[in-house]
Amino acid sequence: MLPTKTTPEMGHRGDRLEDSEIWLASVLTHQLRRISDHCNRGLPIEDFDVALAVG
Repeated sequence: MLPTKTTPEMGHRGDRLEDSEIWLASVLTHQLRRISDHCNRGLPIEDFDVALAVG
């Protein structure tokens, strides 16, 4: 479950999460689960070509 509010420790002003932030968090969580499941099966992490653009 994603928080409905951020905290100063999270690096935000304490305002509500934007829809785009919630979307990005859900996408990253899904991808991390996929990578974790992949590695737990003994397959190499190198199979994933991960690129994160911050802009």
